[in-house]
Amino acid sequence: MELHKVNGAWDVNTKWSNQPTTTFVRTLAAPVAAGPYEIDVTDLFNSGALANGIELRPTSNNNNFNRFASGNHSDATIARPGSSRRLPQLPPTPTPF
Repeated sequence: MELHKVNGAWDVNTKWSNQPTTTFVRTLAAPVAAGPYEIDVTDLFNSGALANGIELRPTSNNNNFNRFASGNHSDATIARPGSSRRLPQLPPTPTPF
């Protein structure tokens, strides 16, 4: 599978005919069957390159596929995405005297 960053804005009215272009970022390891799949996009996030999202593109198509679902998908048998992004720990807020 390949990771691409999306180069332009898109919305619910975007069609195949007017979809934004993408830029190849890197090749990803193949997902394992029925297991979680983690993609580290920290570098893209920190550089601001995720403003329009990412695209996961198959490297080949021989009648194999991967299923992905949004976080609000109702079918519990499909893995839902989550975030493992870890934010820095903030110091405690000082208490005024």
